[in-house]
Amino acid sequence: MIKMVIADDEWLIRESLVKSIDWDALGINITGTASNGIEALELVKTEAPQLLLTDIRMPGISGLELIEALKNEHSHMKIIILTGFSEFSYAQKAIKLGVNDFILKPINENELITIVNRLVEEIQTEEKEIDERKKWYVINYLKGLREYQPAFFEQSAPLWKQFAVLSFEEATNGQAIAAKINHRFPNSWNIHDDHSEGILIIYEIADKKETFEELTKIFSDFDGYVGCSEIAADPEQLPALYKQSLIARGQIKIAGKTGCLFFEQLDSYFKIQELLEYINSHYHEQISLQNFSAAFYISDSYLSRIFKQYTGQNFIDYVTKLRIEKAKELLLYSSLKTNEISHSIGYADSRYFSQIFKKLTGYTPSEFKQTAKRKTP
Repeated sequence: MIKMVIADDEWLIRESLVKSIDWDALGINITGTASNGIEALELVKTEAPQLLLTDIRMPGISGLELIEALKNEHSHMKIIILTGFSEFSYAQKAIKLGVNDFILKPINENELITIVNRLVEEIQTEEKEIDERKKWYVINYLKGLREYQPAFFEQSAPLWKQFAVLSFEEATNGQAIAAKINHRFPNSWNIHDDHSEGILIIYEIADKKETFEELTKIFSDFDGYVGCSEIAADPEQLPALYKQSLIARGQIKIAGKTGCLFFEQLDSYFKIQELLEYINSHYHEQISLQNFSAAFYISDSYLSRIFKQYTGQNFIDYVTKLRIEKAKELLLYSSLKTNEISHSIGYADSRYFSQIFKKLTGYTPSEFKQTAKRKTP
């Protein structure tokens, strides 16, 4: 919605302008009305409207003085002046000051709507061009191709209080995911999007834990690789955050997984990688999660949680399934007996091993071996 302020010293005209036109249908949100030039000046400073509809002659400061006061700091704001026939010389001066259009009193609503529609189109076109220039600068800055310009970020300082950078690649549903993020996080900015890579900035993050949980949920059905940086409050850190997102993205890609990995999870991520490598080599030994949590100096519950987050299984299920897969291989390709296989994969009790094997495969070890032989031509 385009924000607009209305200024006129006549109450009836102000009320008529607000109520007689369907501003919503025109894409206009009237953020305030003023009865004189001083009020209008304050409203523009606080509301930062894109459009100002003002009477040319008002008490306090006139419409001309108002326009003069605003033209430097609000040069992109469109201005429509209301004027009478006797004030036409004022209107000419206003046009020289850069107003965009004027309308004569008594106001013709259709004429006003036509002017507003035209200016709304101009505003949207200009804002799109400005947005593209901003994107170009931010992309080049975070990639280290431009110098840091504090003035650029000061214009939107409130947005940069808590923000994070996401980068993603190789996704057929990248645009759909970006749309989901934009819906869930209205202050997100999709600054780069093509077939190979996307870059998103999420602003004004109020709750880190909640934000990361939401992003994990959104990216659960993502078919590409996503890296998310830490949260920062200084836009000068953008290049560092972008690198963090690339590092996280690279790690999830190396692991052959899809979805989202957060940079601050990398330490835990590497611990899980180390743990999996150990399990794959020592599955036949008596291993427990408690041994690893002590070795990594983290709690059992935390290690259990991140293990399941990474593998999709709890620790015991993962080890059990790995052992049974190894048992299948030995049943098919070795001459070892069931009790020997049981011991070789870490089960001291062969009867317990047979129970677990049947639970997971539907067969006892001997049945599995016989069934496999019958299927072999």
